[in-house]
Amino acid sequence: VGDDEWIEGCYRYRRNSDIFAVENIVKGSLEFLQNGKKYSVGPGHVYLSHLGADNDTSTGPEGYCLKKTMIISGTLLPGILAITGLANTDVVRLSRPEFVSGLMDKAYAESRDKAVNFMQNCSAISYHVIMELSSEINRSSHPPRLQLALEILNRKMNENLSVSEICENTGMSSVTLHRLFKKHVGMSPISYYIRQIGRAHV
Repeated sequence: VGDDEWIEGCYRYRRNSDIFAVENIVKGSLEFLQNGKKYSVGPGHVYLSHLGADNDTSTGPEGYCLKKTMIISGTLLPGILAITGLANTDVVRLSRPEFVSGLMDKAYAESRDKAVNFMQNCSAISYHVIMELSSEINRSSHPPRLQLALEILNRKMNENLSVSEICENTGMSSVTLHRLFKKHVGMSPISYYIRQIGRAHV
């Protein structure tokens, strides 16, 4: 885990990549090509360099990029990526980029300081990053009003928030809100809110 700074002219290609990497763009942009699909990625985007993939990365129009890189490995990784939907995902747009950056910084501090249990702590943080990215791709498939409700909940985690406030800001009744949450998220709005607060404090 660590920061990775690119300047104009930087270029990397991997053939049959032997790593899985989470690349979180903080400033600037990159052009990313993986298995024939091309992406322009900037702040608020994470791109995933997959095991066995062919990919090319170069600086974008600004000629500069600062990103955070986390390489994750392990025998269970392919199964976890498949279950979470990330195995077939190249780029994730983040609704909480600062949160993901914070997790990556925490993993960097753990690996740098090498305190007791740092490997287990880094593994837990890596898993947390994977779950956050999985949540992001699932959010993108939600109906617009549910997506708005999720964004409000995630944005206001440090505030006291009521169901009536969410309903007022999304134009939904509490019945519709609960129905959409149960159908697409698998839990009530309150359960989701409590889970997100718990994740934020891990």
